[in-house]
Amino acid sequence: WTPNTVPQNAGDTANLSAAATVVADNQVITLADGSGNDITNSVGTLNFGTRHYTINNGPGSGSQFVFDNGTSIDPVYASSTGGGGNNKINAPVVLNRAGRTLQVKDILSAVQNFNGVISGPGGIFFHGQTSGNITQGCPPTYLGAANTYTGPTTIGQAEVATSDYHSGETVCLSVANALPANSVLTIQGNTKFAYVSY
Repeated sequence: WTPNTVPQNAGDTANLSAAATVVADNQVITLADGSGNDITNSVGTLNFGTRHYTINNGPGSGSQFVFDNGTSIDPVYASSTGGGGNNKINAPVVLNRAGRTLQVKDILSAVQNFNGVISGPGGIFFHGQTSGNITQGCPPTYLGAANTYTGPTTIGQAEVATSDYHSGETVCLSVANALPANSVLTIQGNTKFAYVSY
């Protein structure tokens, strides 16, 4: 993590962005304390860099990764700023505050995977690519669980597809209810759909 103190409170910023000369590729972070107990880890902003990071559930499968900016009116963020990164959050994600939106951004052609269930009263805004031409897998944001969050979902000038389509999607859905039925969906102009069958 950057800073060296592990970010764990509402409003904290977590930068997983160490250079290759500092940290090897394919780093795994397990949400557990020093005794191996499950923990809840809260951040306001999560920035992925060029290395491949995986955030796993704790050994008891009871950990949570919470996006929460505390009393700030600013939205929370999950973004990838390094080209070629393939980052995974396998732990359950909680959008902790009603009326606040998780802004999911891909800046330089990285892949973000939310494989744990996303729950809570908050919403999500999926931003379209700002640069790059993705051709690998289902980038840049892959939803791999039947999510239950109840806040609004916005897809902005994006491409939406299921997991068998690989031509530059902004949001890739691999299971039914990846976009939950109780979330109000807003689709902005110039959004494209391909092979969506759920």
